[in-house]
Amino acid sequence: MWCEGYFIDGNHPEGWRTIVCNGPGKVCVAGMDDKEGEVWCMEGTCDPVANCIGLDFTKKSNGAVGVLTAKPCPEGIVFPDGSKWTKFDASTSSASAFLGAYIDLHHPEGWRTIAACGPDEAIVAGMDDKDGAPWCTKGTMADGKLGIDFTKKSEGAVGELPCEVVEKGIMFPDGSVWEHKICRKMKAKPHMWCEGYFIDGNHPEGWRTIVCNGPGKVCVAGMDDKEGEVWCMEGTCDPVANCIGLDFTKKSNGAVGVLTAKPCPEGIVFPDGSKWTKFDASTSSASAFLGAYIDLHHPEGWRTIAACGPDKVMVAGMDDKEGEVWCTKGYIDDGKLCIDFAKKSNGAVGILEAECVPQGITFPGGGFWCNKPRSIAMA
Repeated sequence: MWCEGYFIDGNHPEGWRTIVCNGPGKVCVAGMDDKEGEVWCMEGTCDPVANCIGLDFTKKSNGAVGVLTAKPCPEGIVFPDGSKWTKFDASTSSASAFLGAYIDLHHPEGWRTIAACGPDEAIVAGMDDKDGAPWCTKGTMADGKLGIDFTKKSEGAVGELPCEVVEKGIMFPDGSVWEHKICRKMKAKPHMWCEGYFIDGNHPEGWRTIVCNGPGKVCVAGMDDKEGEVWCMEGTCDPVANCIGLDFTKKSNGAVGVLTAKPCPEGIVFPDGSKWTKFDASTSSASAFLGAYIDLHHPEGWRTIAACGPDKVMVAGMDDKEGEVWCTKGYIDDGKLCIDFAKKSNGAVGILEAECVPQGITFPGGGFWCNKPRSIAMA
């Protein structure tokens, strides 16, 4: 979500805040006001249509402040009085794959959150039970794993433990798992409100996918019917206005230009009232693979993946800047994404299994699709 990540509050520049989605319509906020202060936490709500979050400062302020509404701004989030929390750009952080809210099965009544706070660092916060004291520590990336320092929390009994992303959450060397509180699956990648798989009411037998492929940018691919050609277009996203602009010039042969779309309960809506209805990917085992990628064998092209069923994805791409757009389908089997390349390769290649890693997805034989940087303000 656009509101998730690591922030610096301008009123407390030596402290920090993290915001992580921890359930449908909910966020968990943790922070410190200075380097040596106590860790605090609060709950909040998120409204994807109104594009805002509500944070309950009652406990933190001893009743002096209640719920405050925050909205996205170029720096991060802004409150009604104009104060801002500046967001860390996690788009190139190797720790960003670990973003999420978790349940430690050894402390089922508590919670843990992780957010990238540096190129290879993350801040980890948590509580062991409902009425316990919140704690925090840091983690450092090495060899694709996040080493979390439990020295202070355990009073020296435990040091740094490396963890890795698995299907259910993250796993430690002894096999213990912190399970995701919401369905992020293997790659804890935040999703923008506009991203996903859609059906255009004007072309019900076709499909569209929208995926963020860079700061302020989206890539759209689609077909208008089952046997038609695959097309693509570029677009922009504006987190402050809460809209995307899609350039239909090429698709319409110049008859239509850029159209602005905004969120609606069904998905997205255009100025003429037409809608693209979004597939609900919140419980799809394929949602972890959502993203825009660069195939290192075709560095001038692109690939996008979006969940289109409980265990299915739509894959689209181009191999170079002027090439044809292609698409294929994939499905999840035992936590891996199986992509059918038979049509694309004219039968030379069949189904290949892909696995999530923090930097992208890997294929047998060393093939690698690298994550493209995602939008900061909306991711």
